[in-house]
Amino acid sequence: MFEREHTRAMPRPRRPRLDWTAAARLMAEGVPAEEVAGRLGGTVDQIRRNLRRSRRFRDRIDSERRTVAAEAALSLGALRGLVAGGLADAAACGNVRVLLWLAEHLGLDDTPLSPPLSPEEQAEERAEAEQRRHDAMIRRLLADAPPELEVQPDD
Repeated sequence: MFEREHTRAMPRPRRPRLDWTAAARLMAEGVPAEEVAGRLGGTVDQIRRNLRRSRRFRDRIDSERRTVAAEAALSLGALRGLVAGGLADAAACGNVRVLLWLAEHLGLDDTPLSPPLSPEEQAEERAEAEQRRHDAMIRRLLADAPPELEVQPDD
């Protein structure tokens, strides 16, 4: 009668093994599971299943997060050093724009530029400042005095 055609089932193509270390690194960097699966040739289900079932995979992601944070801190520290060195070099060369930027960001931009005072002028300024403080204190005391005292200032 009818002869059956003998067909063989086609074997499923084997998926390449996922590099779980690379997957953990990508997950630690904040890459979504969909993108991790796409980059490494796996499926989103594989990634999510491993996240749910494998404590080791979750620990690896945590470890990679700490590594990523440490690397970022080192890079930022090196970058800060380069920027500070560049600013120092530019300031040492007299780059006016850099000097003005530094003054603004260090809160020095509202300081009047005047030549330094001689020791005698400094002493005179200190004495004047002390006298102004003394006068202000006396005015406050007189203003706070009870009305029955009737203190007359010496003008």
